[in-house]
Amino acid sequence: MKQAKKLTVAMKKLINKNSLNPNDYWFIKNTCDQLVIIHKKTNKIIKIAK
Repeated sequence: MKQAKKLTVAMKKLINKNSLNPNDYWFIKNTCDQLVIIHKKTNKIIKIAK
């Protein structure tokens, strides 16, 4: 598993657009077609299409 990192402003906007709270998530991987984030407390991985 990769090291989790803080979200950028553009990533936070994308997460808000999908009705999620960006303060609860860490950034894992950002590819050209999707953003992979993980919940800080439950460790649930979520993939968001761009």
